[in-house]
Amino acid sequence: MTPFVISRVVEAPRERVWKAWTDAGELKKWWGPRGFKVHTCKVDLRPGGIFHYGMSAPDGSDVWGKFVYREIAAPGSSLSSCRSPIRNAG
Repeated sequence: MTPFVISRVVEAPRERVWKAWTDAGELKKWWGPRGFKVHTCKVDLRPGGIFHYGMSAPDGSDVWGKFVYREIAAPGSSLSSCRSPIRNAG
């Protein structure tokens, strides 16, 4: 399988960007498509740890997702994760 990589240059201090990706409170502010609201967000920031989230869609339905962290580098470097789709809070 060919890896799928997303990258973006952000004009912000590295520490701020790192916190936006690794702090549950910060993730809840911006994660997901426009119009969705994150109601559940848990971050276990360690290799093998999980980022688990739940969002309410504009139509009132819930969408859930889970990522498993493979590796974590220092701020300014990268996070590596693998997505595990889930259909409910389970």
